[in-house]
Amino acid sequence: MLLRNVTFENFGIYGGSHTFDLTPDTTGQFDRPIVLFSGKNGVGKTTFVEGIRLCLHGPLALGSRVGQQAYETHLAAHIHHAAPTHDAAPQSPAQAAVELSFDFTSLGKKVNYRVRRQWSTTNRRIVHE
Repeated sequence: MLLRNVTFENFGIYGGSHTFDLTPDTTGQFDRPIVLFSGKNGVGKTTFVEGIRLCLHGPLALGSRVGQQAYETHLAAHIHHAAPTHDAAPQSPAQAAVELSFDFTSLGKKVNYRVRRQWSTTNRRIVHE
């Protein structure tokens, strides 16, 4: 499997929509399909990996024994919450999404897949869209 790109919409620290191109650069002296992540603490590395895991596995990303309510609590906790400003109260979105595009090769045939998980809050309940 080769990850192509991931898009976060109001997920964790990623407020708004952010798309990351994960296609390895195979030009020049390096032609290995490796992408490295680095950064200081608190910049979103773990959230990034959690988003990919959540997108691919849904409720199973939290473990096989996690119930629906715990999963929905996890989803609600990962909707981006804007920092308050001195001018106004924070405006937090009521929805979030993670979308992943990847190539998978089986029996010599490469197929591109796109997986999207999207959820919102309505009356303090999580709605999967």
